Amino acid sequence: MEFPILPRFLASSVQRYGIQVVVYSEIYNESSDGVKLGAHMKNLESFNNAFPITGTVTHTIDDTVKLTENSDILLLLLKYSHYDDHPDIADLGIDTAIALMNAADKYGNHSAMSACRTAMSYLARRSPTNAIRILPYKIAHGDFNEIDDLVRSTMDLPTQTVLDATKHDPQIYFTYTLYKEKYKVALKKFRDAVVGYHFLTEEYARSCPSYARAAEIFSAQLRYIPSPTEESIEEARNVAQRETNNILTSKKWKSWIYSLKKEISIIVTFG
Repeated sequence: MEFPILPRFLASSVQRYGIQVVVYSEIYNESSDGVKLGAHMKNLESFNNAFPITGTVTHTIDDTVKLTENSDILLLLLKYSHYDDHPDIADLGIDTAIALMNAADKYGNHSAMSACRTAMSYLARRSPTNAIRILPYKIAHGDFNEIDDLVRSTMDLPTQTVLDATKHDPQIYFTYTLYKEKYKVALKKFRDAVVGYHFLTEEYARSCPSYARAAEIFSAQLRYIPSPTEESIEEARNVAQRETNNILTSKKWKSWIYSLKKEISIIVTFG
């Protein structure tokens, strides 16, 4: 019998070079790339909805269950199926996070799914390319939490990148394209409102140059922001106040900020 490659917490009693090696698995799982990994059936049952209840099936030590996941993903899944140290999935990258999420979803491993959701959310915030990669999964599972911010962060991605990420579901690409066109219109209106700082600059330039400078700082932060929010407007005002040592609460400032927040409130949502 071929000696299996096993993580330290798995295995069975096997012969190796005439020596009995005691390891503790009850069943072997073979990955798509031909690597065999041992596992405890009770653990598979306890941590995964899709594995059979112990005692309802019969098997021998030579039996191998062939799975479609590669060895890296299968080993991670088995780690989340046993009482073992669990790696930080975010450290393993977006490809691994998505692949493990698909496997965990397939077999009903909720602890692995939770870890993957956390990792995917973190990785999506780090990169627009990561964000578009996880979009199909979120839509397929009806997870629309923070989806508008996620989609808006991808507006400057090349078309081919979006196509690659949504190639298995053309409807997502169609919806995304329509959203992008509507969002561009809404974003232009927001940016038009941003340039309202000119009236402040002209008014304050002679009598109070520091206020004109505050308006310029405020506007510069928002003029090209890809995904404006009410929080980003307030942060821009706070920065302008700190940089110029001014309190920006006059009626005209309030009117300007109100107009920006109004434009944000009517920006379209995804879906």
